[in-house]
Formats: sequence, C-alpha cells, structure tokens
Amino acid sequence: MSEYVTLECKHCGNAERSEFIIRKGEYICKCCGRCYKEKAADEETRLAIAYESLKNYEFEFAERTFSDIINDYPNSVDARWGVLLARYGIVFVKGFYMEEIEPIYCFPNYAYKKGSFKTEAEYREIEKLLGGDIERMYLYTKQADEIERAFKMFADDIDKKENDVFICVKISKTTAANPCEKGRTVDYEKAHELYDKLRSRGKNVFFSYVTLKNSIDSDMEIWRNMLKSRKMLIIGSRAEYLNSVWVKSEWERWLMLDKADEKGEHKKNMYIYMLGDENENLYSKLPAGLKRLHPQIYTKNNEADLINDICGVEESKPAEKNKRSAQRVTASEKNDVTENVEPYVSFLGGRIEKLTSKSAIKYSGRSDVEKVILPEGIKKIEAGFFSNCANLIYIKIPQSVKIIEAGAFSGCQKLASI
Repeated sequence: MSEYVTLECKHCGNAERSEFIIRKGEYICKCCGRCYKEKAADEETRLAIAYESLKNYEFEFAERTFSDIINDYPNSVDARWGVLLARYGIVFVKGFYMEEIEPIYCFPNYAYKKGSFKTEAEYREIEKLLGGDIERMYLYTKQADEIERAFKMFADDIDKKENDVFICVKISKTTAANPCEKGRTVDYEKAHELYDKLRSRGKNVFFSYVTLKNSIDSDMEIWRNMLKSRKMLIIGSRAEYLNSVWVKSEWERWLMLDKADEKGEHKKNMYIYMLGDENENLYSKLPAGLKRLHPQIYTKNNEADLINDICGVEESKPAEKNKRSAQRVTASEKNDVTENVEPYVSFLGGRIEKLTSKSAIKYSGRSDVEKVILPEGIKKIEAGFFSNCANLIYIKIPQSVKIIEAGAFSGCQKLASI
C-alpha cells in the first residue's frame, strides 16, 4: 500500500492515516474494523449496501444482508463482523464534542439478549478465520470489550430513571449538505428556552449542551442519561435537522427503549415541538420512524400545553376543579359556532352534530370534520375511528377513555391539539 494513497473508511468516515492498519494489499480501519482489500465485485458491492444500511440504523435489514453474504462467502470476516454490529445496533459517527470517530450503542432487542458479545457464534468464527493475524484480532477484541462494557452499563441502568425530561435537538447548523455553515440552529435557541422553563417548574432536564459541557465520553453519558429519562422532547424546524446523525441516533434509540410491554402500555413518552409557519403541514417534516407513532405536535400556539403536559398540572380542590371544568373553553373553541362544551362534532362550514356516549358513527375519511369533543362514558376509541380526517384540527378526549387503538388518528395531518 503506497504511503501516498488517500485512505478513507466509507463506513464510519475515518480519514486519519494513523487510524488505519496498513499492510500490503489491504488497509483496516481501527475505528470500525472495516477491511479494504481486493474482493470479488459482488461481495464488495453487497458489503457496501449492508454497511450503508447499518449507518442508517436499518439494523434488521443490515443483519439479513450480511447473513446472505456469509452464505455465499463463508470466509468473509467483514460480513461476520457486520452481523454483530447490526445485531447489537452499533453505528460509528464523528463525536459531538471531540470530533473523533466513536460508536453509538443502540442495542435493539436488548431484552432478548443473554451472554456476551464474545460468546456470539460469529465472533468465535472470526477468531478462527483470522487465525494468526494477531494485529487485526487485537482490534476486534478491543472493540468487543468496549461493547460489553456499554452493554453492561445498559443492562444495569435500564430500569433506573433519574431525569424527568431528555431534550433531543440539532445544536450546530453544520449539515452534510452544508458542512461550512456555522453557528447555532433556531432549534437550539428554542431548546434552551424550554430547558429554562422546565427547570423553573422543578423538572430535572437533560440537555447535552448544558449538562455535558466539556464531557469527554459524550455518547456514553448521553446514553446513560437517556436510559434514566422518562420523557423525550424533540425540537425540530427542518427535516434535515431531525434526520441528522446525532438527533436521529437519539430518537431511534428512544423508540427502541419505548417498546410496549405485554399490556400494550408504553413506559416512556415523547413530545415533539415543531418550529415553523402554523399553516405548514408540520407533520410532513417528521422522519418516517416518528410518523409511525402518529405523535402529537406542539407549536408556539400551544407551547403552554406542552409545558403542562410534560410537567403535569397540580390537582385543585374539587369545588375549584369543577368550577374551572365548566369554564374551560379554549380560544379556538370560542371561535366556534357554540361556546358550550357539550359533546359535539363541528364540520367545515359551521354545521354542528351533538354526540352521546352511545354514538357509534365512524368518522374515518371525513374531510369535513374539523373539531370534536367526545362525551364522558366512552371507554375506547376504536382503530381508525378518526383516520384520514384531513381537516381535523382539535379533539377533546374525556377521562373515561382508557384505550385508544392503533391508527385511531392516522392521517390526521392537521391535528394540532388534543
């Protein structure tokens, strides 16, 4: 290998010559373990696809692709190492503070894992295939030790929560499309503002820029604090910010942690604050992974609701509570045809339809439905009940509702308040 050849790892982005093992006919990235040498064209092409999907957090697809490569090329160490990285959800990125290549540990399907990284069949096979290649095997052993350390921390802390809120936001304007853009994003400014408001309400908030200032082991600290958080607040103004490496890594890991239990209940909550024109379709800016949850979107118009939903509203004395309940009408409702809070559906054009707890009409696909106040007594909102109500902007759900089935509000892109 000529000393003048430019080295770059297409998996993790490492381009520092000192971070490669350079040998005749091949070079090996010390950051992620990827080996570059003369391979069959088909093998190299398929490896590139698999590693690219791994970098995009598509772990199941990446693992299947690596496994298919192993079937055709049983001696492919790169494919076997890739299987392990995909199975444990490990992505390599440039560090947030130190700007060095470091791993992000996602651990998908963590609940079903037993034993250790080094007991995996693929790792044992790599040991056999490398044989006397001590230098390369040392590289994998070192990384395996780090993975086991991270996994142990994960397993020990999975049920210990110390933070009330974890803020997920794009801090720097720099993006892949514009690496020269400097300064802080508007998302960061809003995050700082919300951080102060939540702190003033007595909440313990994790905001990496404030909490981890000058931290060296940044990702491990971020991961540890994520494990100890009950709620995530995502702030976004542009699709590319929400899909940026560090932001995506955080909300992807949060979704993995927030798998429903046997009762279908979620232990963690997610809140999304979108910056932008209120007339925009803000839902369309969300990455596909977040859209699957049909999340509630908050904006500057209902920021107070966001703070109250995260912090909780203190219970009042019964008399005061009942008095306020009778008077509790939002500004948007006052602009309606009626100012009362009796159960109703309002349609575009001003028509009102009263509802009762026995109403069984499904409103799915009704583009004329605008606002809904559901009656007390309803215990369940069935799957797809309000799906694809394109102009539904507000709904009030009574405390009697205990179950909201999947897709009840799917396709309600203008729904801004619940």
